[in-house]
Amino acid sequence: MKLITATLDALQKDMPINSLPRTFQDAIMAVREFNIRYIWIDSLCIIQDSDEDWKFEAAQMDVVYRNAIYNIAATKGTDSESGLFTERKPFSLHPIHVDLEWSGSKERYVVIDNSFRAMEVFEAPLNKRCWVLQERVLSPRVLHYGSRQLFWECRQLRACESYPSGLPSELREPYSRLDDVMSQTDDSARPHSVPLEKQSNQWCMVIQMYSSAALTRESDKLVAISGLARVFQQAYGGEYIAGLWRHQLPAQLVWACEIKHASLRPRKRTANYVAPSWSWASVNAEVRGHWPLSREEDLVASFSHVEVER
Repeated sequence: MKLITATLDALQKDMPINSLPRTFQDAIMAVREFNIRYIWIDSLCIIQDSDEDWKFEAAQMDVVYRNAIYNIAATKGTDSESGLFTERKPFSLHPIHVDLEWSGSKERYVVIDNSFRAMEVFEAPLNKRCWVLQERVLSPRVLHYGSRQLFWECRQLRACESYPSGLPSELREPYSRLDDVMSQTDDSARPHSVPLEKQSNQWCMVIQMYSSAALTRESDKLVAISGLARVFQQAYGGEYIAGLWRHQLPAQLVWACEIKHASLRPRKRTANYVAPSWSWASVNAEVRGHWPLSREEDLVASFSHVEVER
């Protein structure tokens, strides 16, 4: 079940819930529990066989996610039939406490599995998709349905059922470092004064996470990150050029394809034109940037003109 030109009239009247995939049915059940009246599901809100409607909606994805009440993330799911809910053992979610006593003093320690957060959220199937990066970062709140427990993310708190008051610092992940970018745009549309090095590091981190994820249509490469680019532009100003920033261009041209094993080679350039060859977006590979070059003495090159033909 999806929205296409042929089903538009019928779906504007009603839609049998049992005709939807299991994940969509579970999501409707979830928002009803919170007394929320509306839900956005891309395949039911964007006409799937209309390039015109897709381009219009894709251009304002940042508006959709930034103004949502919260984002329902079917994080453990591999497809739309995986659902949100799962059988589990709630008692196994409690942190393990160990009391140690020596030399007359007694201390209580918490045993932390440093990998459980990564396995449940960061490396889960949903977060291996390119489109999900900006959906997750732009949303003011995200509720992750993991394979064992729920995880919560917002500007002030990262928590889960095991650590409802907040995750230990050992379990934090790169996304939290982008919270200040979002918070700057929440209150004011004026560019803020932020050190260039910090801006570069944040965008470098975005590209590294984004380029390591999967994308079904390579033509979506810059589109699927355009919402985040608009947020950065609103927060810091500057001209966005094919995945890079004009005022940081000499440093941001220093990127390379990641090779995680000696026997592996970077993947080839995109089959069709997506971006100029000097942009990281021109390759289908995980990209690493070396961009914290902010001081004048670090730069031995400059540019006089840049132009992108579309």
